[in-house]
Formats: sequence, structure tokens, C-alpha cells
Amino acid sequence: MLALALLSASSVRAQQPFTSNLLESSSIEGSSESTISNAPKRPRSFRPFTTLAVAVNGGTLGGGVELATPLSNAFNLRVGGDIVSFNYPFSLDGLDYTTKLHLRSGRVNLDWFLLRGSFHLSPGIFYANNSATAIATVPPGKQFELGNQTLINTVDDPIGGTASITYPRRLAPMLTAGSGNLIPRDGRHLTFPVEFGVAFTGQPQMNVQLNGTACTNQGCFDIAIDPTSQQNLAAEIRKLNDNLKKLTVYPILTVGMAYRF
Repeated sequence: MLALALLSASSVRAQQPFTSNLLESSSIEGSSESTISNAPKRPRSFRPFTTLAVAVNGGTLGGGVELATPLSNAFNLRVGGDIVSFNYPFSLDGLDYTTKLHLRSGRVNLDWFLLRGSFHLSPGIFYANNSATAIATVPPGKQFELGNQTLINTVDDPIGGTASITYPRRLAPMLTAGSGNLIPRDGRHLTFPVEFGVAFTGQPQMNVQLNGTACTNQGCFDIAIDPTSQQNLAAEIRKLNDNLKKLTVYPILTVGMAYRF
């Protein structure tokens, strides 16, 4: 009996260190798993051309479509195209101009996300294939001016004509800023970007051609072939272009919706 008691006590003492080791091992593994689960997740790395986003937008450039792809975590490459047509009537010195503008443009931008958020600066290249035509009219029997000459429009052969506007360059630098990333770094798919800036298109030039019969106190004449009227028309064109000197940049403001695939 004494021998059996001694053997039993020895067995219990042998099992105690083994059980303690198991508990300690389990505690360490649980602590390790907790540490791993609570560790901050690393942000997703975006390598060049690994994904694509498409956007539709509207604004001062008209309606358009854009495509974007990442170059790195801080940069996107973005291309887009826009189209818009509208009328712009105005009057100057008694001449009424009804201008029709057809603006077709494309652009390539490098979006730089300075703070790794949604705000970005975007230098780029702006391509403009724009055309503008106008109809110039004077109400019959009304006075109008060409340069320093005051004329009266006739009723039988009223003054009319055309005008055109041309831009000095088709390719121009541009700079925009905005909020919204077409390729969100947080995994979202849908964004609503807003962008504003300018394209340095240069001053447009306007040209006017008139025909018809006008009168002064000295008589009536065909304005298209009268030397004095043509000189005064050239002065009127210079005045129009002086008013266009303020338009050396094209304002850009767009609002859109983008989806990342």
C-alpha cells in the first residue's frame, strides 16, 4: 500500500509541469493571434496600369468622358474629351452679333495627390478644336458706327455680314485643382469628383466682313467696296479684338461621377 501511494504521488507531480507548459503555450499563442488581429492593415499598393476608372462630367467644357489609371499611390494618369455648342449674342456700336460657338476639346492630366487624400493638383495638356461663327446685322433704318464713322442702314439693301473667331493655338498648357480621386485608395468604387482651373489658350482673334448699302449726309454707298468704310471696319475689328484681350485663358469647372473597376 505504501508503495502504491508513493507511485501515485510521483505521477501527479510529473503531470503538473506538463499541464503548466500547455497552459503557458496556449496563452502565448492567444496573445500572438490577438496582436496579429489588432495590427494596422497596410494600405493597398497601386502599381501602374493595374486598374481603370471611367467618369462622366459636365461643366464649362461641355459634357465629357474621362478615363484614369494609377501610376503610383500618389499619382494618376487621366485622359478625357468634351464637346459643347452654344450661342452668344452681343452688340457693339449698333451692330448685333449672334455668335455660335462649337467647342471640342481633349486633355491629358497628371493627378498629384499631395496629402494622399482626395485633393489633387493636375498639370496637363489641353487640345482645343474650336470654331466660332457669327452673323452681324443692323436693324433697317437704324444708326450704327464703324470706327469714327456714323452710318444709317438702308431698308432696301440692309447691312449684314459674317464674323469668325479663331484661336492662336490648338495645344495649350493647363492647370487644375480638385477634390475627388477617380481611383480611391480606400477600396471604394463610386466617387463624385469636382475640378476647377484654367487652360492657357491665348487670346482669340475675331474677323468681320460686312456687305449692303449704308448712308451718310453725303449719300449712300456699298459698304463692301467703299475705301473709307473698309478702313473704319478695320478699326471696328481692332476694337472687338481689344475686348477679347481679357480672354487669354479658358476657365474650367467640372462636376462628375466616376466608377473604379
